[in-house]
Amino acid sequence: MQTIKDMYNLIRRLTSRKDPALKTILNPDLLSTRLLNGIMSSKYLDDAAAAQDLFPDDKIGKRNYRQTKYNLIQKLITLCFFLNLRVPTHPSYTVNAYRAKREVFVAELLEWFRLHEAYKFILSRTIRTAETYQLTEVLFKSYSLLRNYHSKHGSAKDCEYYAKKATENYEALGAELQSGNIRALLWSELSKQSLPSPERVHYFLLASEQLAMLNRRYHTRTLSLNYYLVAGMAYRLNGDFAKAFSVYQENYTYLCEHPGLATDAKKVVALFSLVRCCLFSQQYESGNHYAQKALELEPPGTYNWFCVVEAGFLLSLHDRKIERAAELFEWAITQSEFRRYELLVEKWSIYEGYLRFLLPDEQAPDAGTTVHGDCFSFGRLFQEIDETRSDKLGLNIAIQILQVLQYLRHGLFDLLDSRITAVQNYLYTYLRGERVAQFERTECLFRMFLAMRAADYDPERTQERAAAWLQQMTNIRPADGSCSGKAVQIEEIVPYEYLWSMVLRELQRIADNGTIISPQYNVDKTKRRRPKAIEKA
Repeated sequence: MQTIKDMYNLIRRLTSRKDPALKTILNPDLLSTRLLNGIMSSKYLDDAAAAQDLFPDDKIGKRNYRQTKYNLIQKLITLCFFLNLRVPTHPSYTVNAYRAKREVFVAELLEWFRLHEAYKFILSRTIRTAETYQLTEVLFKSYSLLRNYHSKHGSAKDCEYYAKKATENYEALGAELQSGNIRALLWSELSKQSLPSPERVHYFLLASEQLAMLNRRYHTRTLSLNYYLVAGMAYRLNGDFAKAFSVYQENYTYLCEHPGLATDAKKVVALFSLVRCCLFSQQYESGNHYAQKALELEPPGTYNWFCVVEAGFLLSLHDRKIERAAELFEWAITQSEFRRYELLVEKWSIYEGYLRFLLPDEQAPDAGTTVHGDCFSFGRLFQEIDETRSDKLGLNIAIQILQVLQYLRHGLFDLLDSRITAVQNYLYTYLRGERVAQFERTECLFRMFLAMRAADYDPERTQERAAAWLQQMTNIRPADGSCSGKAVQIEEIVPYEYLWSMVLRELQRIADNGTIISPQYNVDKTKRRRPKAIEKA
């Protein structure tokens, strides 16, 4: 029933009530039309109800109903096919690919009726289109049909020529199928809640080398794009962002050199991948250059546009250009389409918290330019982020780090103690097993927070206790959390080394000057625990 509904709704979108094509299924005298009307009006919720209503007294009603339903589906399929023939032809890869595939079908129909001249004309036209847009499957089918035609008509030379062409394209088609299989396997790995294991990453690295050889040999559009995607992602998963950058740069060059095979969306994805590689390889100027190129191609307000702006925002934070990050933040959240994406609102709420933590109060965004449209409050932000949500891999890590930083800055040591206890529980509960490799740097930072509490917030003792974990964290390459498909990955919004230097500065300031209670927190000063380091001072 749902299949019939979906097909008819599509037909209604592509036609009008007065369209002659609809007359084939809207004849009120036909049982199939009564069945269609009953399904669309939800009168018939299942086959049994429809059969009982249309054939109440018929001893063979079930068989007649099955035939009626079969006829209706055949009419819908036929109408969808003829509507497909109306697709306009213009210089677009997708449109021309559809056109070439349906021309092959028409050529087979002409051959069936022995209209040989028209048959050969259609196939020669199809081959030109398929060669222009590198449609390997269409080329293989077209050459096979011409081979069969010449074999029937005794032209051995032409038959041998087209047999050779069909074989070449069959081999290329096999290579495309192999690349598609590897791409599908990679995508299934990235759809999990955690990143692939080192063994799987090694497998995809070897597969990338194999695809590189196939691409050099056949160099078709499908094979090239699959190779760029698999190789680039495999290198990113392995932490080799220099090689990933090289692959994505080759991908972008290929798309620019073959405008008929590329869309702006594919160029934006390639540029976005280059920006991500620049972020992790600390090539901030190059990253901003590619982000600007992507924003010129992508219309404002689309999801891809927000992803590029987000990458530029993170680039600015990592480059410590906080004012530039504030400009990008304001640009993103003031878009009218911003609130259409629930995930964006939650992510940018956390970005706003980090931005306001890093900016002096006089440089912070205005009260009206906030994610939620009113005055910003750290207290409300910490209450609104649900720490019990199923995603334990991205949002919660970022918000817990921000809570530690904010409570420390304002000397809220009771809240800070409880938060570090929560960090400890989170560390031992969620950052275990296969997830440790993905969050090794986060584990080091959390253990540094524990060392800070064990040192009773004394700056010198904290620095001494955390030195080993800081050295270990520095030696670990950051993981690109955006590679994961399902997990809401917010990796290091600000580099952990920079955050830790801020922690040490705050501890030194508190030891020198005492604590400062912010008016935005309702805390009883008489019940607040003061660390021993502060009491001695």
